Amino acid sequence: MKFLWTNDINQDVKGLAATIDTILLGINLALGSIPYWANIASDPENAEYEAGIIFTQTPK
Repeated sequence: MKFLWTNDINQDVKGLAATIDTILLGINLALGSIPYWANIASDPENAEYEAGIIFTQTPK
């Protein structure tokens, strides 16, 4: 089953992300998460694009 990224989820993510200045990740999560969100952030047609930009630009 594919997760559908909807506009309400996008708004929730943007609201939560506005309150953080750093993302703390363990090595195993970082190894999967950082490339995943970088790939999303490179595709403006992706429904998760805005979240990808936020997660990519936030310091880790």
